[in-house]
Amino acid sequence: MPYVFPRAFVLVLLLAVGCAPLTNSPQSQHTGKMQNATPENTAVNASCPVSAAPSAVTEKAARNASKPEQQDLAAEATGSDADLKQPLEEEVQADVSSNATDKEPALTQAEKKALESEAEIQFDLDVRETERMQKFFRYYTHKHRKTFQRWLKRAEPYLPHIRKVITEKGLPQDLVFLPFAESGFNPWAYSRAGAAGLWQFMPATGRHFDLRVDWWMDERRDPYASTQAAAEYLSRLYGQFQDWYLALAAYNAGEGNVGRALERSGCDNFYDLASSRRYLKSETRNYVPKFQAILKIVRNLEELGFEPIDWDASPEPSQVAIKGGTDLMGLADATGMSWSEFRKANPKFRRTVSPPDASYQVQIPAPKVAQAKAYLDGPRAQKMAGGKRYRVRSGDSWWRIARRFDVPLTALMRLNNTRSKMLHPGDSVLIPVSGEAARARVAAQDGEYVVQRGDSLWELARRMDTTVTKLRRANNLQNTTLRVGQRLTIPGGSQKAKTRQIAQRRSNYTVKKGDTLWELSRRFGLSLNTLVQANGIGRSSALQVGQKLYIPDRGRTTQVAKAREKAAHQRLVRYTVRQGDNLWTIARRFGVSADALQDWNNLGKNELIHPGDNLRVYIQ
Repeated sequence: MPYVFPRAFVLVLLLAVGCAPLTNSPQSQHTGKMQNATPENTAVNASCPVSAAPSAVTEKAARNASKPEQQDLAAEATGSDADLKQPLEEEVQADVSSNATDKEPALTQAEKKALESEAEIQFDLDVRETERMQKFFRYYTHKHRKTFQRWLKRAEPYLPHIRKVITEKGLPQDLVFLPFAESGFNPWAYSRAGAAGLWQFMPATGRHFDLRVDWWMDERRDPYASTQAAAEYLSRLYGQFQDWYLALAAYNAGEGNVGRALERSGCDNFYDLASSRRYLKSETRNYVPKFQAILKIVRNLEELGFEPIDWDASPEPSQVAIKGGTDLMGLADATGMSWSEFRKANPKFRRTVSPPDASYQVQIPAPKVAQAKAYLDGPRAQKMAGGKRYRVRSGDSWWRIARRFDVPLTALMRLNNTRSKMLHPGDSVLIPVSGEAARARVAAQDGEYVVQRGDSLWELARRMDTTVTKLRRANNLQNTTLRVGQRLTIPGGSQKAKTRQIAQRRSNYTVKKGDTLWELSRRFGLSLNTLVQANGIGRSSALQVGQKLYIPDRGRTTQVAKAREKAAHQRLVRYTVRQGDNLWTIARRFGVSADALQDWNNLGKNELIHPGDNLRVYIQ
């Protein structure tokens, strides 16, 4: 009786001799829509290995990604503390072939005329492709008309820049509208396979075209940087295939997939290739007809009853350079922008802190540029109001803290500007947070707070200028255990919000560069408590240039305040922090207390200082 080999042994043997089915490498994945080979493709690959067409991204480069980057992406995949991501709308992924039995609406004369219009890229469709194109045309002009009108409005801020880049590259103007087919012009759109942005780049392809994709940021979501990358990629694909049909199919499915399909089929053009289901997936076969339908609509908007595109609706915002580790939430506050407004203008950032290892440009409305530059030149730009402080406990390590807050270890240590693995109980560690977590902290000032991962009652009490006992009493807590998502009432929070509103109406002082709460209290002859209570803020609140404050009895105390200010500045010493310094060693050097140093420089109780920081020290 012949010996029957176990199935596992056969599989190992097949792998050893190289007969396993070939998998699609990163270079063949552009949008990720061709993530898995078709059954037919798998069979051909297993038996007849073929050479792939030239590729924009090598599989070796994808495999050789650095370990820190792999850690960053692993943390990203967990989804904790994640930033805003939106799935592709179903209208982007529509497959009209499934609607074959639906009753087709009759075409109006305007629609018939629009279908006869010619695009810049000449599409020579056969009868089957023409039917598919007409189905997409009806789909967007009838069934999902409101969706397409919404896409048109969403596209207006980006179209002028895209047209400029496409023109500079010498590409057909029709390609300006390709993001309609890719994402519906949504910078936040993510496909199931991980493609992202207006142009739906996969991570490996995006990195090949110098788009940063990691835990800190995703430049595939940057409409400006990704447009430049898309223009380069489209130009390269046309140079490779010398045919716009094949170039567009390759943009959708990946040039590796299209190149292999051409070799297997023996075809030399898109329509012969697309005539069979054997070589390309349905999405790619539909891609060219769908894009042509979109072009016929956008070229005849008014005739079809759509609102025309306003090409001058949104001028390009001004760009401002920021250093690594800039507090983006603080920058938004300083310019009078909400975090939602700032994030909409700068979708590439995934955290409220910019990457600490590089400088970048941010998009700021032109009227707000001066405010942004004033903030960035001040001492608060790297103080991290958009982050959170964690007090090191006994037994903590960098690895444990990173795991507790779901932050990549390399990102955490980089943000805290250290390579040392040593931590001591009582040390303060900065934790970067997403916009969602930061907004929860801001909401706490209005009386309610949503618990985030890593929060404790002690930390919340310190941050909200209250006590653990008051927090427990206000929320009827039997113990100190908190759960993520739990809503807490902050004692005095709503009252502070009312006080801030009153203070804004009665404001009589505008914060200037270099001001601190402690210095203002001395200047105007007030106690620090009186000043913060009058404005509904905390003792450690950060002041922003241009912020309005209410100074009680300012006129009556002016003379006394000037005398005190003059005396104080006669004893003022400015000290530049050196490597190895901390507040305690600096305080001992000048014979003052660490608490005084914190008050003089508006530092939080556990706020870190860094080499190069300038501190005020008042000596006798």
